[in-house]
Amino acid sequence: MKTKYSTFIMITMVVLLTTGMFVFASETKSRSDEVQLRRRIGAFEVTPFVGYNFFEHHQNLQSSFIYGGHIACVYSNYFNLEATMAFINTRINNELLSIAQEGQFISPIDQVDIMFYHVDGVFHLKQMGKFTPFVLVGIGGARYTPEISTRDLTTINYGLGMKYWINNHIAFRFDLGNNWATEIFADPLKDQHGFVNVNATLGITFALGGKLKPLQASYKTAVVAIPVKVPYVTLSDPSNSSIDVPIHKRLRVAFSEPMDPATINSETFCVYHERKNIPGKVVVLTNTTASFTQKENFATSTEYTARISTGAKNLRGVPLETNYIWSFITAPVSETKIVPIFIDKFIMFEDVYFEIDKAILTKKGEKILLQNIQILEDHPELKIRIAGFASASGTDEHNQDLSDRRANTIMAYILDKGFVTPDRLDVIGYGETRPAIYEPIPTDVESKAAKANMKVLFEVIVR
Repeated sequence: MKTKYSTFIMITMVVLLTTGMFVFASETKSRSDEVQLRRRIGAFEVTPFVGYNFFEHHQNLQSSFIYGGHIACVYSNYFNLEATMAFINTRINNELLSIAQEGQFISPIDQVDIMFYHVDGVFHLKQMGKFTPFVLVGIGGARYTPEISTRDLTTINYGLGMKYWINNHIAFRFDLGNNWATEIFADPLKDQHGFVNVNATLGITFALGGKLKPLQASYKTAVVAIPVKVPYVTLSDPSNSSIDVPIHKRLRVAFSEPMDPATINSETFCVYHERKNIPGKVVVLTNTTASFTQKENFATSTEYTARISTGAKNLRGVPLETNYIWSFITAPVSETKIVPIFIDKFIMFEDVYFEIDKAILTKKGEKILLQNIQILEDHPELKIRIAGFASASGTDEHNQDLSDRRANTIMAYILDKGFVTPDRLDVIGYGETRPAIYEPIPTDVESKAAKANMKVLFEVIVR
């Protein structure tokens, strides 16, 4: 018996050491900071182990090797239910004892074999890098050969330990525990005390099956790369490859998200023909739209190229990934000509015909507009472009928006009366880009120059 168990112990130790060396050799990369340890929920953990057991002196047994295995079911990141079986082959300690006390072995008994079996709850504590500390408690039995009782002794098991994870499947495990064996459950009325068996074991845990789930804390805090949201142009007006674009057409673009207005300017939003820049005014209309108004009308039947460069950035400072470039061709020469204003017929809308700094017509403005509508009714051959202007006072964005809204107010009013069809009307807002008179003091909104620039004109198109 002694030889058989000693051979088994040696074979087990060799297997464990060989397996350990293989694991360390094959999992070198897993020891790096990139290891992300995860519990395999629903897995079975099989742990063969060897160690050393220390008997209470009262039993007269020599401390000896202990070997066996754990089989555990992983229920969560924190709890395993585990079954354990362990074996000890030992001898009596003092062969000179002649009278045995209760629970004590004496000569002529030489060898004693013990088998422990128990079920434990294993509670994992907070993960510390690759280490998982745990405590366990459970109940089981102890069978002594030769017998020291009429039945197996009951054992109360408790202890603590640590697992060192090599990867998601394999860990080294150290246990320090106590198997307290007693007959109290067999005969509660009998005066019994327990036998203390303290042991320390080392094993290798193999996690089989189950589903991966994160541990409470990983070996290294993962750095999650958050994709950088890059802005882009969602649309342009006119669109790419457009033809017959009006020569007075103002260019507009829209962005996928709010942009930094300081980065939307004549350097990042430009129009050119044959590598020559076209002079114009860039205005940020809203935080997602901008416009380009040329200083002079485009040439007819000419191809122009517009560009929004990567210098345009969003509010987080992220630029466009690439330049956005599109082209268009203006309308050809025709018999159509533009007459700036028929002073003797149409009445120019000055600032006084609108509410202050608004696009709402006053009563006086409505009266003047009705007179202009009558002229259009009397001359059905006429087509007009309603052009809005603004003074130099205020921001570019405000003036552009105000001129747009006032021009559109005039067109909406004319169409609402139902006497003029939409195909006879066109509308544009120039803002402060085309002043009629230079304003030496832009802040003086009551100056003659400022009043002259705050207007809506009917630019008449005749055939």
